[in-house]
Amino acid sequence: MRDRNATADRKRSVMLKAGERFAGKGEERARTAARLAAGGPLAAASPALRDKYLARESTKAMRAIIRTPGSPGPFLERRIGPALDWDLTAPTTEARRAGRPVARIVGLDNGRIVDGYATGFVIAPGLLMTNWHVFDSPEDTDSSGAQFDFELDEVGNSRATAVFEFDPARFFYSNEALDIAIVALADRPHIGAGALRDFGAVPLIPTLGKILVGQAVNIIQHPDGRMKHYALQKNTVYVEPTPDDLFLMYTTDTLEGSSGSPAFNKDWELVAVHHGGVPRVENNRIMTLRRTEWRKGMPETDIDWVANEGARVSKILAHLHDASLGNAAHQAILAQVLGAAHEVVNESEGPATVPVPSLAVTSPIDTPPSGELAMNNITVHGTAHFYMGGAPTAPATPSVAVTRSAIAVAPAALEKKLRFDPNYRERKGYNERFLTGFRVPAPDAPDDEIYVGPRNLKYLKYHHYTVAMHKDRRLALWTASNVDYDPEKRRGSRDEFGEDEWKADPRIPIEQQIEDLEFYEPAKKFDRGHLVRRDDSAWGETPEEEEFANADTFHWTNCSPQHEEFNRDMFQYHGLWGGLENHIAKQAQYVDNKLIVFAGPVLATNDPSHDFGSGIKVQMPMAFWKIVVVVEGEGDASRLRAYGFILDQSDMIEEHGLERRFRAGKFVAHQVPLSEITERSRVEFVEALHKADPLAGTTDEGRRVLINMDQLVLR
Repeated sequence: MRDRNATADRKRSVMLKAGERFAGKGEERARTAARLAAGGPLAAASPALRDKYLARESTKAMRAIIRTPGSPGPFLERRIGPALDWDLTAPTTEARRAGRPVARIVGLDNGRIVDGYATGFVIAPGLLMTNWHVFDSPEDTDSSGAQFDFELDEVGNSRATAVFEFDPARFFYSNEALDIAIVALADRPHIGAGALRDFGAVPLIPTLGKILVGQAVNIIQHPDGRMKHYALQKNTVYVEPTPDDLFLMYTTDTLEGSSGSPAFNKDWELVAVHHGGVPRVENNRIMTLRRTEWRKGMPETDIDWVANEGARVSKILAHLHDASLGNAAHQAILAQVLGAAHEVVNESEGPATVPVPSLAVTSPIDTPPSGELAMNNITVHGTAHFYMGGAPTAPATPSVAVTRSAIAVAPAALEKKLRFDPNYRERKGYNERFLTGFRVPAPDAPDDEIYVGPRNLKYLKYHHYTVAMHKDRRLALWTASNVDYDPEKRRGSRDEFGEDEWKADPRIPIEQQIEDLEFYEPAKKFDRGHLVRRDDSAWGETPEEEEFANADTFHWTNCSPQHEEFNRDMFQYHGLWGGLENHIAKQAQYVDNKLIVFAGPVLATNDPSHDFGSGIKVQMPMAFWKIVVVVEGEGDASRLRAYGFILDQSDMIEEHGLERRFRAGKFVAHQVPLSEITERSRVEFVEALHKADPLAGTTDEGRRVLINMDQLVLR
């Protein structure tokens, strides 16, 4: 079973080492940049590597010439324009063939997919490769599998997928230094239909000269655990690796969940196994975009990423060739895997997804009926372990004989995941009878604005809150949440729950949700703003309910674009907006530590729209509203109170623009009557809440500009 806390600790160590490696190549990067500017990749390459590269290219060119006219040449790749950075569909037949063996690594629970958290790819029948930081040991593969064909076809339709469980008893190997892991897959699918051999394998080519500095690295990945993506341009090799370098540094865009992805050259030949991003490191500290130190628990999007890294295929193969196993049968399997690793440019077959001979095993190992053993590439850091044919036993000799001076322990970027409840049907959502003695119905909005999803799904229920989505804006119209501050129901911390990680709600199409790739990732000055705060929702009768409730706030349906200063200084726990609930809870002396919170963006027709580089314009709300409902007094003296607020960022964005930084102190927060919130947002509330509003009946002049908590009108 995956240990998320251990993964997070390994990840930070790995990132630090990767950043230090990058910093150590500063002079070399500067020299390389100058040579590239002067003469391109050939001028920047070392003579030895340039000669190897030109020899391979010459052979490939000859092969293309002697092919039968009209037949496809596997190396005749069409050029991709600079705007094609991410693609949900394979741009060419060769790219599609290279991507077939690439799988999404998923968590499983009772025959269902829980989440996607990494990438892997088949390197031989029945064997998959990924990262060591993904799978450190055979136990890490428990309740996990590899999902193939989780992608769109040529016309944009989703393919039927197949999930194969991992079978580490048949084969498992991991190595921390190279951050690789290889694990066997079950012969038959756990979910779906199909044969594993139909997905082919990515050839391992030991030859040097497959890529030069300044040339493109193409990565096929499942970013953030989502559908297969092809990262194509703005993705060049930074510096030429030295003979001793284990890793290749490049600039291809990746996201969490991309660990274990194959990195290809322009002809879709494997050059590296991607293992993570490289952060800027100063004085042994990982730095944020704000030039402050990044700490565990902060979102990884705050990190100042400077490069990406992958373990070089030639180094992986050299390491495996030197590996001495304590079991002859295991050694035979490894030998056959390595025997299939060879140069392909002198053959008639292309480099992508060629079949690999079955691994013949003469000893009594639990092999599948077909006699094939599937292999996937998994990049991993740490001590190397091989396990095959039943429960692991201590070998007579060390499992892998590796010279430490030859392979230094290297960092891997690990994706630590929040744990989401896989059962969406049992989420109860907002409880209108949450406050003792009172019924507080959820808000309402015009029917022509509310999105109605598949099976007439109108309201999305989560743990402790409910969301109504706008049909056109792809943002929430309103959220309604129950908040319980009882200390006995709050056991965990942010660190224990996991780092920030957003995901799509599978109940509605992803096209109905604004996600990272189209807005938040390119829009560097805008944060992923919670409408229902994780601090509010992270409570429960049981630890599991608390953990699931915390994770539920990280659905894109609960996210709204907020300028970075606006979100961090106003919305977070110690910010003005974040402090509103804490202050009201203290001053109002509410019953049973409970609050109800309604919140949402003000979706105005004149909100500005902007394309930050994804090719998609997103209309951004300029203001946000919140209503906090509490019970004051006890027994017969108890009564409802409802406090309304609007926080506006429009003036400052109009003055400074969408992509500049400005001081949050310029934002305006108002305490307002609920009637004003309805007028601006078109969201309506029951009459009992208007009667419970201390500002009910006031004019615009009665609005309260909030500078500090003492200005709140509570009665």
